[in-house]
Amino acid sequence: MELTLLTWNINRAAHTRRKLWKYLEELYPDIAMLQEVYVIPSSFKRKYEVFRGEMNAILVKERTDKEFTEKKRLEIDMGNSMISDVYLMCEVTFSRKDIVIISVYNYMAISEKEFLNFWEGLFNYIKANQRKRFVIGGDFNMDLKFLNSHNSVLRGWGGIMKRIVEGLAELGYKDVLSFHEGNEPFTFFSPNGKKPYQLDYLFLPEDITVLDSKTGDQNRIMGESPRLSDHLPIIAKIVL
Repeated sequence: MELTLLTWNINRAAHTRRKLWKYLEELYPDIAMLQEVYVIPSSFKRKYEVFRGEMNAILVKERTDKEFTEKKRLEIDMGNSMISDVYLMCEVTFSRKDIVIISVYNYMAISEKEFLNFWEGLFNYIKANQRKRFVIGGDFNMDLKFLNSHNSVLRGWGGIMKRIVEGLAELGYKDVLSFHEGNEPFTFFSPNGKKPYQLDYLFLPEDITVLDSKTGDQNRIMGESPRLSDHLPIIAKIVL
């Protein structure tokens, strides 16, 4: 079966951000991982199973064909309440196929060490459950290009992103935007609007067929006044 996946930092969105929710409604993904979300409109709650975290939400489309069955929200005991705010995780079933959905939001209030502790806990969980299929998306707030920065803090975060990409590749996972050839993908511009960065990612098992992967409509999202968000969503159509 075909599914549309989306991950998007929606920039402190409440239910009053009508243009943003209208755009998301038009995209109508089967699974949406949303970061920096405040209040979800009731119209979405009628169409989706909603899992909520502190600043994270996972929306799973309700299906009338009985192909979807909610299973449960999952948690990893990492012994730190701040780390638990970084991710939201649940397990669902589509056409008798289980997938674990993980939405990550690195809100930069934790240190590099704390984020590494989170990553190591998550990596070990995925490694210990390799029979499961994971969808890992979110705003990681870091880019491999940070490795070349003159700023030592950014270089540190770039190094963490390198570990994440390499660690997931070791387990057979790849960011969907890395399938593109040619121009490097981006989901965010620097505050001066001149430097594009990829701060958002959507990692899938390499054996999942990706029919299409792209970022959202930049002109519509950032050209509105006020803009819909300062991040672009990542959208992927897959065959599960």
